[in-house]
Amino acid sequence: MKKRFYLVFYLLLIVGAGAIKQVGNFISMTGSDWFLFFRDNLLMISGAIFGFYFIFFEKFWQVFYLYPEAKESQWVKEYIKKRSLKNLGSFLVYLLNIDFSHKGRSVLNSFLFHFSWLGVAVFVLTSTASTFGQGLVLGLGLYLLVEAWEIYQKSTESFRGKIFWQIERPISPQEAQYYLYIFSAIFGMLSLFFS
Repeated sequence: MKKRFYLVFYLLLIVGAGAIKQVGNFISMTGSDWFLFFRDNLLMISGAIFGFYFIFFEKFWQVFYLYPEAKESQWVKEYIKKRSLKNLGSFLVYLLNIDFSHKGRSVLNSFLFHFSWLGVAVFVLTSTASTFGQGLVLGLGLYLLVEAWEIYQKSTESFRGKIFWQIERPISPQEAQYYLYIFSAIFGMLSLFFS
C-alpha cells in the first residue's frame, strides 16, 4: 500500500511538472495542442506504472525458472492452472510480495543493476522522444529507489547484504547511507529535468 502511495505521488509530480512547464502556453493552446499535451502525459503515466511494476517480470522468472520447487512457486502455478480471474487482484499482490531472499539474491535490487539503470536512464531520457519509454525508465527507477529505502529502513545490515552482494569488500553503514542519498538525488534530478 505504501509503494502505491509513492507511485501516485510521483505520477502527480510528473504531471504537475509538465503542466508547470506549459503554463505559459495554456492560453494559446489549440485543440491539437491539448490533445498532444494529454497524450504525452498519458503515455508518461502509463510508462511509469509499467516501469514501477516491472518487478513482476523478475517474480515470474523466479517462480518458473529459478525456484520452481518452492512452495510459493507451487501455489502460483496451481493458481494459474485453475485460470480463475476471481481473485486476480489478491493473486497479483501475493505475487508481488513473494520474497525469495532466503533462496538467493535479487538481480534487480543490486548495486550493479542500479548503476546499469542509471546509464540506461540517461540514454533514454536524452536520446528518445518516446514519453512512454521515459516514463518506463523513471517508473523502474522509482521502484528501485523506494525498495532500496524500505530495505535500508528495516535493517542496514540487510540493505548491505541485499544491495551490495556483488561487491567483495564490506560496505559501512555510512557508505550505504551516502549511496542512498546520491541515488535519490540523481533520480530526483532526472525526474525534474525530463518530466
